[in-house]
Amino acid sequence: MDFPCSKKEFSKIEKKVVAEYLRIREEQAKKHHDSVSQDIGKRIEVTGGKQLNILKKLFADIAEGAGFNRTEIFSEEELAIPGIFRPQKKWDFSIVRNGKLVAVIELKSQGSSFGNNFNNRIEESLGVAYDFNLAWKKKVFPYEHIPWTGYFMLLEKEEKILSPVNLIESPLAVRKEFMAASYIRRYEIFLEHLMKYKVYSKAGMLVTTRTGIIDPVNDRISFYSFCKNLFDYLEEY
Repeated sequence: MDFPCSKKEFSKIEKKVVAEYLRIREEQAKKHHDSVSQDIGKRIEVTGGKQLNILKKLFADIAEGAGFNRTEIFSEEELAIPGIFRPQKKWDFSIVRNGKLVAVIELKSQGSSFGNNFNNRIEESLGVAYDFNLAWKKKVFPYEHIPWTGYFMLLEKEEKILSPVNLIESPLAVRKEFMAASYIRRYEIFLEHLMKYKVYSKAGMLVTTRTGIIDPVNDRISFYSFCKNLFDYLEEY
């Protein structure tokens, strides 16, 4: 895959990614249809992992387009990365050249149980990043510059994520940006802050309905922006 390509050209790639994601997710749901409840079945659809393989393939194509070989590209089954608070972490996608870690990406998807999973996603992503960033500071990765880190989420749109979420009553004031914010707005804030406070090099999100209609997000966290940033980093490496 070559950049720069126009956003219009990239929209075709987005549609292919979403179509494959939905196809795999439906296959996963059918396998569990007879043995689990509807709610659990839907959760399995978006936690089975295989539905995100299309993203890994795309990132691999981007890396190849930037001059990397397939032998330098790894999935979570092929490479574990050392840390400080735990021995190793299996990132979903990583690139290594000449024994040196170049880039890593954490991938997540969500399509249900937003009330329970939203905070889990936040806490998990921050923990992963803190361990990785500290490992670099402690010379686990003895490089002058920290490797590129990406956090990308594929979010399934439901009516419940568009409505303002109630806040817990507290004598301590909540930041204004969270007042009357929906779950989708909370995710936007989350991803923007990951970059603003240098938790990850780049963060992004792709929002789709269960019928494959893609919702636009702001350019800073768009799928196009995420992929372009990855390509530019790798091409200059």
